[in-house]
Amino acid sequence: MGSEARVDSIDALKGLRAGVLKFMEAADQATLEADAEIERTLDWVRREQTAYWRSQIRRRTEQVQLARQDLSRKRMSFTASGRPPSTVDEEKALAAALRRLEEAENKARAVKVWARRLEKERIAYKASTGPLRTLIEGDLPKAVREVDRMLDALDAYLTLQPPVTEDVPDRAGPPPARRESSVFGPEAVFEPEPAPAPEAQPQSRGQRRREPAEVPEADQAGPSPGAADPDPGRDHESGNQRR
Repeated sequence: MGSEARVDSIDALKGLRAGVLKFMEAADQATLEADAEIERTLDWVRREQTAYWRSQIRRRTEQVQLARQDLSRKRMSFTASGRPPSTVDEEKALAAALRRLEEAENKARAVKVWARRLEKERIAYKASTGPLRTLIEGDLPKAVREVDRMLDALDAYLTLQPPVTEDVPDRAGPPPARRESSVFGPEAVFEPEPAPAPEAQPQSRGQRRREPAEVPEADQAGPSPGAADPDPGRDHESGNQRR
């Protein structure tokens, strides 16, 4: 015999199906947004930031070269008095250009480090959310299909009509019990009651009669017509005497 299930409410199954679909949609949307944000961040670091700081290194390297040229020209020049001019401003400009160049180089190295770290974190995130993706894409749709199958089976069961059968009485036995719907249940059984035996009526004295006496069968029938007289002479003598 197959397993049995007790279903108290079909609406509960429909609510379960709606809840699973709602969770699937929310979880799928959340994971997609997280994946997209990780990809945008990683792309920003690996492409935009790497290209930006490379360009800054080139630009600031040129600024350092210009500052050095300015300093060299200033040192080679002389004032009207024949003394070398002050190079304090050019030295400060060169120092600032060198600091800015060093900053760009440090930023470029940091971009490479963070790009590798973000890639590792992205792989770890994918591994940790893999079971969730499997649940969203495989297990939950399978559960929804199973609930749909159960709902279809229950709907088909509710549309079934009970078979109508007629009771055939047994020829040798009593008539079948009569089934009726009443307050006792949808199929209350009523056994047929036996007919009461007739009661003996008392007789009055005037109605009482004497029963006729029983006559032997021999006297009622009389002598057989072909029977022979055992003593015919005696009968003849008896006849003469009677005369």
